[in-house]
Amino acid sequence: MPKKDLKQDAATLLLAVWAGIPAEYKTAYARNIWEQFQGAVVVAAYTNNLGKFTNSLCSRFNAAIPQFKTDEAEGVLNGGNDKEILKLFREETVLIVLMARVANEERKQQ
Repeated sequence: MPKKDLKQDAATLLLAVWAGIPAEYKTAYARNIWEQFQGAVVVAAYTNNLGKFTNSLCSRFNAAIPQFKTDEAEGVLNGGNDKEILKLFREETVLIVLMARVANEERKQQ
C-alpha cells in the first residue's frame, strides 16, 4: 500500500477514536485537547499491535468508537498494516494528528 494511503488510514483511525471522546472531556480541555491527543498517540504507538494501540488511546480518553465509525476503524485495524501504521504514528505524529484535525474541522463545517 502506498505511504500516502497508510497516512490516510492512520488519520482515519485517529478520527474514529476522536469521535468517541466524550464531549465533556473535549470541552473541559478545549485549550490543549489536541496536544494531549498527540502526546497520547506517541505513547500508545510503542506497541506492535494496532488493536492495542487503539485500546490504549481509547482508555486514555475514556473513548468508545461510535457505531458510525466502526466500519472505518475495523477496515484499518484489519488491514494488516500494523507495523507500518504504528511506525507512522511514532515518526510522523504531528502530520497524522494534523490530518485528523483538518478532516475533523472540515466535517464540522459541513
